[in-house]
Amino acid sequence: GVFGHTSISNAKGSIFSVNLETNQMKPLIYQLLAFPSGLALSPNESALFVAEMCKNRILRLVEYPSGSYHCSTFCQFSGRFGPTAIAMHNKGCLFVARYDFPEYSKDGLISVIRERGEIESEIKIPGCPEITGLS
Repeated sequence: GVFGHTSISNAKGSIFSVNLETNQMKPLIYQLLAFPSGLALSPNESALFVAEMCKNRILRLVEYPSGSYHCSTFCQFSGRFGPTAIAMHNKGCLFVARYDFPEYSKDGLISVIRERGEIESEIKIPGCPEITGLS
């Protein structure tokens, strides 16, 4: 389909880690994600955030203890289609581009998420509901 080969009913998206010293790749999440669409590291690089578009949420992966990764829902959205891009501010706030179809929303929306997963504020982008990138 237009969004690829992964969906809510056919989640095939994955996240991998690469050890640059050994050139080895290992899966952190394997074929369980419904259209992963963005990645961001926390400022201290202790957590990896994943935008999962088709489930309208942000996941957080934490390594604890070393070599063992744990995943949880960091922020669950409602409304709109789902997050398409994320970017981390150096003070720990996560900016999330929330895509929607022009037939359902006339404006774009970027949510600002606090370190604990709460929505701090929302930025409306007039006339642009299909936001697909942040930097």
